[in-house]
Amino acid sequence: MKSQFLDILTQQTLIHTPPHLYNLVHTTIQDDSLLIHDYYFKQAIKGAVHKDTFQAISKLTQSNSIASNCIQNAYRQLKEILYSRWVQRCESFLQWELKNNITQKIKKTTKYTASPMSQNIKDIDFFYKSQFIHLVNTFIPKFIEGDTQIFSILRLNFSASIALAC
Repeated sequence: MKSQFLDILTQQTLIHTPPHLYNLVHTTIQDDSLLIHDYYFKQAIKGAVHKDTFQAISKLTQSNSIASNCIQNAYRQLKEILYSRWVQRCESFLQWELKNNITQKIKKTTKYTASPMSQNIKDIDFFYKSQFIHLVNTFIPKFIEGDTQIFSILRLNFSASIALAC
């Protein structure tokens, strides 16, 4: 999937790149791009393109708006590929259901339940829950009085938005 997206982005960039920069396009996007790293590729799939990637394409196309259009077109093509894969997956799943005689009636009558927890897992779960209560009861009065900062209680560096969301 990553190589397909890089190929699409390379093709989109080549369309709008002046001929004297053609030899740089492949090297810049395929080899030097941050998109070859899994983290940045996953962010790109979510729609967050790193500024270095945008600037590299912008230098090749010599225009910010053209670079933006190249990235948008590449995303559009990627979404089409993902959609076609999803449709194929759904169709194969429906074929599997037919092959195994799974009907709507069977789906509606089957009860799905969570597997029962062992006593050990229940004890561990209870322990963690009781520790949270102990932390709250011990440190919240101090926090309210202003004696202790919330990030120093847990020895973690929380931002205010994360601490409030919890």
